[in-house]
Amino acid sequence: MRCKHCNAQIETKDLYCPKCRKKTQNIKENFMAWTVFKESYAEVKEKNSFSFGFNLTLTIITFLFLAFLGTHFFIMKYPSEMLRYGVENLIFLLFVPLLLVPFGIQNEIMEMGYNKDLTKYIIKQLPKYYLFVLVNIVIFALYKFLCIGDPVLRLVRVILVLWWLAVLVPMPVMLTKYKHNLYRLFRLSLKGYEDLRWQMFASVIFIFIFNVVMIIPLFLGYLRYGNLPYVAINKYVDKVEKHGVISI
Repeated sequence: MRCKHCNAQIETKDLYCPKCRKKTQNIKENFMAWTVFKESYAEVKEKNSFSFGFNLTLTIITFLFLAFLGTHFFIMKYPSEMLRYGVENLIFLLFVPLLLVPFGIQNEIMEMGYNKDLTKYIIKQLPKYYLFVLVNIVIFALYKFLCIGDPVLRLVRVILVLWWLAVLVPMPVMLTKYKHNLYRLFRLSLKGYEDLRWQMFASVIFIFIFNVVMIIPLFLGYLRYGNLPYVAINKYVDKVEKHGVISI
């Protein structure tokens, strides 16, 4: 395989030419986030590869999560900002691991369907997801308290949060896919997906838009396509591993 810019020899795993440092066609052909999402949509639609029971559970959890957040932000009155921030993080700690764990168990979902064995497997995996969310709550809290005051620092905080969300995209899959501790997984995501960071950021945008669209029709969209983001991110991580972009 040769670089289309300088004709230098490149390997299939190279995302940037080692000679001219320009993007190779590998990113466009294999790692565009939108392309992976379209492929995943076609797969879910064609194969009808979803579990109604699982998607119903996901819908209920999402509804409760948003209901708690809505009550927290628009109804509850707190005597101090610190208490408000603490309650907010408790809500995230309670619900977010439940919404993240399906990223790491897509193969099991396809094999088992939604049954007691799958429920037991999810419960077994949950502690690592709670730890993952807890660590990130601390990281986001540091962003918040280090960037208080100056409007420029607030802008820096927004940039840091968006960048870190892009770093986190493959992590929920990696938590069960690779038997490393959390620190090594963070390093693997930082280094292995460095050249794909813009695509990871695009994935964050697609997932956000998808959830908004699915929520608008009274959450009914989740009953049919609730597992689409999970399938897409799993497919992306599998592609990255298959092409040798990351070294396990």
